[in-house]
Amino acid sequence: MMQNKCDTQNRVQVSIRNLYFFYGEQLILEDISFDIERGDFLAIVGPNGSGKTTLLKIILGLLKPAKGSVTLLGSDVTSLSCWHLIGYVPQKATHVDPLFPISVAEVVGLGRIAAKGFPRWLTQKDKEAVFRALEQVGMASFVNRKISDLSGGQQQRVFIARAIVNNPRILFLDEPATGIDSTAQEEFYDLLDRLNREHELTVVMVTHDIGVVNKHVNKVACLNRRLVFHGTHEEFCSSAEARSLIPGEHHLVAHRH
Repeated sequence: MMQNKCDTQNRVQVSIRNLYFFYGEQLILEDISFDIERGDFLAIVGPNGSGKTTLLKIILGLLKPAKGSVTLLGSDVTSLSCWHLIGYVPQKATHVDPLFPISVAEVVGLGRIAAKGFPRWLTQKDKEAVFRALEQVGMASFVNRKISDLSGGQQQRVFIARAIVNNPRILFLDEPATGIDSTAQEEFYDLLDRLNREHELTVVMVTHDIGVVNKHVNKVACLNRRLVFHGTHEEFCSSAEARSLIPGEHHLVAHRH
């Protein structure tokens, strides 16, 4: 199939149209349509089983929809030629085999190797890119440490470095704070916020943590098989969809730090 050139200048970076997805005969996603714009920090939220991770995998071409289309950087996802401009941190990225002796630099270097043709080895330029990515996430001093020796929060920063080592335009994350403590979570979300603001990186994150929505993101997509809300953070905070996700008398305050 012919590969299309990627458009990095268009305001709309992801376009989802009339998306349907089934697991067997069970309808998981129904008629999903929305756009993600350059510079968005978008949270995809919704109850368990609402199709959040499924949607993310379809956007990334890991699952094929029954109907509908996804366009990334102006190209249909089925013919995208510039995957190095897409960063991805999957669920459970920090579940590292403690017996596997790979260093922090080697983990991040895998991101450079994945974007290469043959021969696949790291040049000096690649090694410099690895160090810069680790600097961006505050982990440069750990470059020679074994990944298994790090805390969960530190490991997650390394996996962010791997995802951004090729200077992507969009970073996708699936439940990225699972398994790390509350202090590390706060630091981690602050890091994403800084990457979004200072490096103009579009961030798309599947999360069940409504508190993240309140402090960091500027756009929200709420799923419950269908797209029940897509709009700004402020609009979401006052919406019925937000109230349905928050137990008791708690509420969201429409404010970003």
